[in-house]
Amino acid sequence: MGILSMWVKKVPKMLGYMKKISYISSVRLRDMNLVELNSVGSLIDIEEKVVYPQMTNGLPDLDGGVEVYQTSDEWFEGLSETDLNTLINIGIYEFLK
Repeated sequence: MGILSMWVKKVPKMLGYMKKISYISSVRLRDMNLVELNSVGSLIDIEEKVVYPQMTNGLPDLDGGVEVYQTSDEWFEGLSETDLNTLINIGIYEFLK
């Protein structure tokens, strides 16, 4: 059996796995209340107070989330005035004081 035929047999399994992951991600995203923070390339779930890196396709990297109080000083210093005002308006900034 050649490498190509082995790979062709694995593709349906891989696609099924990818569909399952895609479904799980879309269900999870539907339950999240995300706000975009462009200046730091992040999305914040304002209910859970978790910050996620934003991938190039605009979606959050769900494996990279950290609670907002665990973000670095560098992350806070990178916030634009607009994004800082967004955090103030949604009550996240007050939560951190």
